[in-house]
Amino acid sequence: FFKIDSYRIKKYTQFKKRYDSLLEQYKDDKLKVLIYSIMIHENYNRPLFVRCLEYVYFFIVKKETSLGIMQFKTKKFITSKESIVLAADKISKDYAASKGKIVETIVKYNPSYSYAYDIERTYDSIQSYLKYLDRK
Repeated sequence: FFKIDSYRIKKYTQFKKRYDSLLEQYKDDKLKVLIYSIMIHENYNRPLFVRCLEYVYFFIVKKETSLGIMQFKTKKFITSKESIVLAADKISKDYAASKGKIVETIVKYNPSYSYAYDIERTYDSIQSYLKYLDRK
């Protein structure tokens, strides 16, 4: 359990440093944590090497494929950064439509309840970490 949490926190810290400028338009901290939670999960399940293979597949078959770190479904080539921007926009709209309900937002991104459960655990780990930092 602690190994999983430390992985989540490590990736959150890395991704926040690397991609926070792409998410600065979103003022709701819970929304940002949700976006990072999905990013962490997608990165874990589709490491860089696998994503590179998906790009090769995309260029060969030339049809809708999930691309980038956020595994965003698209019919056109997008970079990982573009996948973050597109996914964050979708997540933000779904979050607003669900009035900030985390699980409902996750299920709109990927309609699997086991996926939602995993993302929610990551989200909770990051929120706990942030609360811990606030108390210091």
